[in-house]
Parts: sequence; C-alpha cells; structure tokens
Amino acid sequence: MSKITNGMESNIYWIDLCRVIATLGVIAIHASADSFYQFSTLDTGNWLSANAIDSISRISVPLFFLLSGFLIITPHRSAPSLKGLLRRIQRIALPLIIWSTLFLFYTSYYTRESIDFFSILQSPAMYHLWFVYALLGVYLLIPILQKITDLLVERVDYAIYFLVLFFIVNCLPFYWQGGLYGLVFDKGLPSYAGYFVFGAYFKSYLATKGVSQFQVFIALVAFITSSLITFLYTWMLSDRYDMAIQTAYEYLSPNVFIASISFMVLISQIKTPSFSTQKAVSFVSEKTFVIYFVHVVVLDKISNALASNTELPTGLFIILVLIVTFFISLILAIGVRMLPKSRLVFG
Repeated sequence: MSKITNGMESNIYWIDLCRVIATLGVIAIHASADSFYQFSTLDTGNWLSANAIDSISRISVPLFFLLSGFLIITPHRSAPSLKGLLRRIQRIALPLIIWSTLFLFYTSYYTRESIDFFSILQSPAMYHLWFVYALLGVYLLIPILQKITDLLVERVDYAIYFLVLFFIVNCLPFYWQGGLYGLVFDKGLPSYAGYFVFGAYFKSYLATKGVSQFQVFIALVAFITSSLITFLYTWMLSDRYDMAIQTAYEYLSPNVFIASISFMVLISQIKTPSFSTQKAVSFVSEKTFVIYFVHVVVLDKISNALASNTELPTGLFIILVLIVTFFISLILAIGVRMLPKSRLVFG
C-alpha cells in the first residue's frame, strides 16, 4: 500500500511530475490541432497519428483541476479565511489580467486593430486562457467545495452519490440527453469543480487507505481502455461525418473523465527517483503556469517555421513541435522568474 501524510503535498515528486506531464499534454493538444482538423485532406495514417497524440493528451486539463483540489483542500480542515481565499484568487486573477493584456497588445500588433481592454470581461484574449477563467471560477467555490469534500470523506454513500451524480450530469450528456433528463439537468451542475473535489477526496484516500496493487492494475486497464475509446470513437465519428469531430475529446466526456482519474491513481504510485531527477522535475514544475501562458505564441512560431522547412510524417512533426515549444517556453519561463515578484504578477 502507498500512503502519504497531510502536509507533505508540495514535496511529493509525483505531483511535480504530473504537473509537467499535464503541461506537455496541453502543448501536444495544441500542436496536433491543425492536423486533426485536416481530416478531409490528410491521408488516413497521418490523421490517425494526430488523433492518437490528441486522444492520449486529453487528460491534461482535468489533471490540472485534480491537482489543484489535491493541493488546496485538506479534508476536515477549516475553510480558509476570507482574506486567505482572496489571496488565492489573486494568485490566479492578477496573472490572468497581466497575460490577457499582453496578448491583447500582441494580437493588436498583427491585426492592426484597436485594443479593447474590457473585452477580456467577455472572452479570453487568447484561446487557451479559457482554462484560467474556469480555474478562477472553481477557486471562488473553495469554501463550499471544502464542506462537500468533508461530507464525502465522512460518508462513503455520499461519495458514491456524488460520483454518480457528477457522471450523469456532466459526462453523460456528451453521448445521451433529452426527455426528462434534459428537463432536469439542462443547466447542469458546476463541472470542473467536480474534478477539484475528486482531487481533494483522493488526497484523503491516499492518506488513510492507500492504493493496492489490484487498484493500480484496474487503473491501468481503465486508462488504456478509456484512451483507446477516445481514439476509436473520434475516428468513427469523423469518418461518419467526413470531418473532424471532437465530441470524445471533451474534458468532461465519460472516457476522458475515467482516463484522467485513472492516470492520477497510476502516477501517484510512481517510485521516487534520484535526488537530482527530483530537483530537475521540481524546477520545471515550478514554472509550468508561466509555460502554460506563453506556449501558444511559441508554438505558433515554431509550427510555422518547421512546416516550411521539414517534411516529416505528421506524428513526428507534432512531437518535434511539442518538444521544441516546451523547451523554448521553459527558457522564457526561467527568464520571467527572474523578474521581481514574478510569481505574484505572472503566475
């Protein structure tokens, strides 16, 4: 059995590794997007390689929410004071405002359009910032999510109830809805907040029960199966409609939900490597938020440059773009970290 103790969360190697993997996954999704949407023009083999990379990377965003819940909420600990809550919200809101402003200037430079600073109240300044808005919304619910987690930890029946309800309300609609279901659950329930709660619940489970080898095996089978379903169902739908269909890619779809939870269980059981490896992973992990913010601009430049100078198969091209984008973004993040109060201002 593998167990952790409260208070050790920030020093656990697997958390740093999971954060880095999630960041790589986000970059992989964006790197494969162009190829994925070329369903009608790419040959089948090249399109399937893009689909495969995208499918296995879909756990990335859910992992960020799961990790946030794991790190922020500790069951049976009093909710943060209002001042503490506002401080947490500021850590998300201020970098969002700063980066949104920078992206507005960046976009204006290329489009020659005037800058509307109030536009960020209506929509993200850059497409990938939707996640930060969603994370901000979840942070606003932390006191409520703390109480929900406490109840789930105390009552297994309510934990099962919450899991089933979350699955029915947020996951099932991607494949079935209508009738009474549509009337009752039309507006849904807080969606990504559910991942947040599951992350916090998993912390309690690790601390009190641990994960058995059998559970690791089940998680492995579930991860492989659900990722394969994502790949195959996306292929089937796209082939049926002769265009790229990403229904199975949705972060709250049943297959991505199962894959994400399963992966977190698996990675939590990874053995701690040498001290130097831990330090290297921790070094990168500490900069993943900045990497997330900057990577889309880097990816756009790298993708265009490589597309003009290489003729690689699609899968290799995506991997090359992923690697180069990640390391350049890391270098930029290291530079940002050298600025005064960079963590507060830039994330």
